[in-house]
Parts: sequence; C-alpha cells; structure tokens
Amino acid sequence: MDDVKEALVFRHENQGAASWGILLDSLQEDDPAVFIRSDLADKSAEQWESWLERLSLCFVEIVLSEYVQADGESCDYLDPDHDSIELLEQNCVQLPFPAYPHCEEEHPTRWFLGQDVLLRDDDGTAVLARARTPEDLDRIRDLIPGDWLNDYR
Repeated sequence: MDDVKEALVFRHENQGAASWGILLDSLQEDDPAVFIRSDLADKSAEQWESWLERLSLCFVEIVLSEYVQADGESCDYLDPDHDSIELLEQNCVQLPFPAYPHCEEEHPTRWFLGQDVLLRDDDGTAVLARARTPEDLDRIRDLIPGDWLNDYR
C-alpha cells in the first residue's frame, strides 16, 4: 500500500499535507473504505492509513469539515485544554458519527452538537465550531471558556 499509484486520490488537503483515496483493489466495492496518506519529508515513510470505513461517510465528513472551517462571524477555533474537552463533553451531545481516523483509537476526531452549534473535536488538540448565529457562538464560548481565536468580547 505504500505506492501512491495503488490508490485513486479524490481529495488533497489545501496545503498539501495529506491526500485521501480509495485503494485500487477496492474500487469494485459498493462503499469502499477511505485511506489517508500524509505528505512527509521522508517520502519512504509515507503510507496509506485507514481513515473511514466507508466512502459515503467520508463525503459526509467533508461537508461537515468544510462547514466548520468556512469563513464567517459564526465560526471559531478553540485551542483546548483538558477542562475544555470535559466541558464540551458535558454541555454538548456527541453525534453518532464514527470516530476517525479509523486506525486511531486513542485520539480520534469526534463531532458534537450544542444548542445551534456544530463542533468538531480534533483529538483534544483543536475544537472547531460553527454556530447558526453569532449569539449562538457566544453562548458556546461562555459554556466552554478558553482561548477562542475570534472571541473579541
């Protein structure tokens, strides 16, 4: 699986840090697994790693991720600490979307829903939020205080 030619690549991270693809030997499957390949300085260390078990889930993930990362006054980014993650888990509902990457059991990406706010926890290293309104975003900032990138209050 180490050869880039063994996968059909359908997505590239905007700064070139990673690519997503479907292994060529699984193209005949109805809903094949998706793999990710990080762009490393040591090209010989690059390999395809399991991302999500189904392509259909990956397309949902793409839409959700683009939504929380889009520009706008109702989006923000939190550099969380342990308390922030605990408050996220206490005040929001974890969505029934599988944690990923599939190969990562200890530090997965998870999705949450607060009151009119969609949040993505990137294994405790970042929390991205998209609210319905700026007021909804302020409410989640108050529930989960911390170093929010765009909180100028």
